[in-house]
Amino acid sequence: MPEEAKNNTKISPVVTVIILTKDRPDPLFKAVTSIAHQQFNHRIQVLIIGDNCSYLEPGIFRAEFPQLGLRTFNIDGDVFNNISTLSRIASLRNLALSHVRTELIAFLDDDNRWSPKHLSSLFEKMIETGSPAVHSWRTLVDASNREVVVDSFPWLDDPTRAIERFEILVKLGLMSKGTAVVRDRSEAIFKNIDYGMVDCGEWLFHRRIIDRFETDFSPTDESDMIGEDDKLLSDLKGRQVPIACTNLPTLFYTLGGMSNRYLARNASLKAARGLDSR
Repeated sequence: MPEEAKNNTKISPVVTVIILTKDRPDPLFKAVTSIAHQQFNHRIQVLIIGDNCSYLEPGIFRAEFPQLGLRTFNIDGDVFNNISTLSRIASLRNLALSHVRTELIAFLDDDNRWSPKHLSSLFEKMIETGSPAVHSWRTLVDASNREVVVDSFPWLDDPTRAIERFEILVKLGLMSKGTAVVRDRSEAIFKNIDYGMVDCGEWLFHRRIIDRFETDFSPTDESDMIGEDDKLLSDLKGRQVPIACTNLPTLFYTLGGMSNRYLARNASLKAARGLDSR
């Protein structure tokens, strides 16, 4: 066993799960339910940061999920004002991190869910490899939890660029035609460009290697949808942090929020071609 792996056996296996939410109480409840159903033999704490959510009261989930040690904070709409959406998300994540005291940290967006073995498989991989940063794969779903098989990259608006990116990721093995599973990797090189990507909801981190998210985003970042999780991955690789993967699709990633454009775009294209857009 590697020396760092031996040190990791001393980790206090208490995980804080950070959730950011914005006016989506029903999906939020499903996300928290998926945390409560984790087959994880250690304590889980949940910290919910509401982005101007008046309904987010301190006791909203405690009666339903007393085992989660749940805390909620509602941030007034004037906090982090006059900044871009990406900067606001990163700033809210940093605020959440300032309230975390456990050694292990995970993130889950309010419209996503985990399979029951998500945390346990990540923790086992962390102990096995000694890596302080471990991630899973994901399955793309819609708001009704039906798998979504895409034929272009969902996070780019321009159809031509989205198809080109999808074809590159198929060649690299991150995506496949005919499947909803995205096999995220921290590094994936094609023609000297790194297309590696890992969603924030796939990670389990040791606290020592994550203290803040980058909050500065250029116009190019905005147009290319380079989010705070992309910048975090770049930072981890720049610092040569050992990264491991479970190779298990334990995150159910809803094509929602800023990704809704993919479903709307494809529906419009099918309608324009006279095809059934169901």
